Amino acid sequence: LVTGETNSTNLLQGRVFTVAPLQAALSGPSDAFLANYGANTDLGLTIAASPNPVAVGNVAIFTYTAKNNGPDSSSGAVVTIPVPVASAVGATVGAFTTTSGSCAVTGTTGSQVETCTLGTIAPNSSATVTVGLTPTVLANGNIPATVFMNGHIVPGNSAVDLFPGNNVPLQASTVVQSFTSDISPQTQSVKAGQTAGAAPNGSLTLKLTPNSTGGFPANIALACVMPTTPVALAGASCTFTPNPVLTIKSGSGSTTATLKITTTAPTPTASLRGAPTFWYALWLPLCGVALLGAGSSRRRRWMTGVALVLLLGTLMSLPACGKKTGATPSGGTQPGTYTIGITATSGTYVSHPATSPLNFSLIVTP
Repeated sequence: LVTGETNSTNLLQGRVFTVAPLQAALSGPSDAFLANYGANTDLGLTIAASPNPVAVGNVAIFTYTAKNNGPDSSSGAVVTIPVPVASAVGATVGAFTTTSGSCAVTGTTGSQVETCTLGTIAPNSSATVTVGLTPTVLANGNIPATVFMNGHIVPGNSAVDLFPGNNVPLQASTVVQSFTSDISPQTQSVKAGQTAGAAPNGSLTLKLTPNSTGGFPANIALACVMPTTPVALAGASCTFTPNPVLTIKSGSGSTTATLKITTTAPTPTASLRGAPTFWYALWLPLCGVALLGAGSSRRRRWMTGVALVLLLGTLMSLPACGKKTGATPSGGTQPGTYTIGITATSGTYVSHPATSPLNFSLIVTP
């Protein structure tokens, strides 16, 4: 602390002081002054984003580098970083970490700030703060073209920053790459036990197209969403080749993968014999009619005997007269029309999502 008295009109605006005085002008012929001196430093802050471009659903690392250009050591410098709102900028924010000191978030959603208080930084040395941003879908359903971060640094512990002009760098950003997918053809008919996407049914091609000539710099995993309603697609499985797709090269335009859906032939059940309901119902009334006239005459005794013989013959032939039924198929892939969803996933991003998948219609015939 330095104190004294001065009648100078520009002492407090001189080069000795780089911060604004509490009183900018004399209030009389002379005034007392009190100056609080700290370390002299030149802190500079830069921000870099990597990779650039970044694939949607994958992490981009933003690195804040605080460098002390001297001449004195810096202790307690503070880096302040506005925390973006995911729905507004299209990115989820990870944890902040620092190589010196600690970070803490303050404020409410929409106006949160990450404050990182740095430890001691020697002259010509640096400390870093890092955070990951994962591009996602905006509130309106679109994918952001870029994601960005900004911030600034101030000295702490009564230090003086000799050149504050490099304390607020330009924001750093990275381009976001996305892709669309399509299946061709969108419908195919196969016999149960055959494979869709293979001979003799023809191939199935999934086309992945980046949103720009820069390609897509991340892997894409492909999968089928098999239907469960109104009827589950039983005994079927799907495969993609290749899977995953190992990025889409810049300038390539698009890339493709082949899809095959294998079905299983149903297994017929053992044949059964049906009861002779027709003949059984026919002969019993006839026999009953014949017995109505039974009596003591020879003719009537003869008719009764014939009826009894017919009745006994019918009863004896019941096991042999059963009708053989057709075989009923069971298990395997049952005939019908099925809607299969197709998803392409990279990191946390799913195209198309399970709630609205890219659909393929599979028609299974007996």
